[in-house]
Amino acid sequence: MRALVVFDTTYGSTARIARAIGEALEAATRTSVDVRPAAAGRLGRAGCRLAVPPESFFVSRDQPPPGEKRRHATEALEPGEVERAAAWARTLPATGAG
Repeated sequence: MRALVVFDTTYGSTARIARAIGEALEAATRTSVDVRPAAAGRLGRAGCRLAVPPESFFVSRDQPPPGEKRRHATEALEPGEVERAAAWARTLPATGAG
């Protein structure tokens, strides 16, 4: 069996969460897991299906100084979110998804 973890943005925090999920799922199931950014509309055509509903993980944002338009440079994962993502992934085999 193979598994695919798809994430919908290329910013660093989301990719970190996706990699943590992939690594934990691979370890829990001894299955080959690919981690890739989403290509809108292509997953269904490639024969993929959602095994479980998407899960949300949290990012904190610092407010930039007035007049500056920094957004992603000031975002950081909330403490413990990478670990929470890995723990969530380890529950997937019990749902029949892994």
